[in-house]
Amino acid sequence: MVPLVYAAHPLTCYRSAHERACLDAIASAFPGAEVLDPAECFADNADWLAGWPALVPTLSALVLFADEQGSVGAGCLREVADAIAEDIPVLLLDRGHELCELRSLRLLPASSRNPARAAAPVGGQHVTVADALTHRQRTRGGHHANL
Repeated sequence: MVPLVYAAHPLTCYRSAHERACLDAIASAFPGAEVLDPAECFADNADWLAGWPALVPTLSALVLFADEQGSVGAGCLREVADAIAEDIPVLLLDRGHELCELRSLRLLPASSRNPARAAAPVGGQHVTVADALTHRQRTRGGHHANL
């Protein structure tokens, strides 16, 4: 079975040069995997709300990338939370197009937060795909022993 890697990113990036470069970097990092672009997977928000829950447990990994200003929207927050709940490895593609740990998501100040710009991902150490997928401790029931 071909591994499925979901490229979580804000709507503000859809069909942009930034999105294309990030998707290409993810595809290069995961040779042989199918990289799922939400801009292509879902027709609109209603389609995403209906289809996302069934897609999550089929994923091999979720890779998050921010918009060019360094933020992600509320939908990305849900995607990350749902992946963590299903014990799916979650990684961050940093501004240099390198994979790293997703250490946290820092909420933007309330005065500037909106559904399209809700948080800024905070990366940790750079990781290899093999490290991310084989050294992650997994448990059942959505609880992480390593968090």
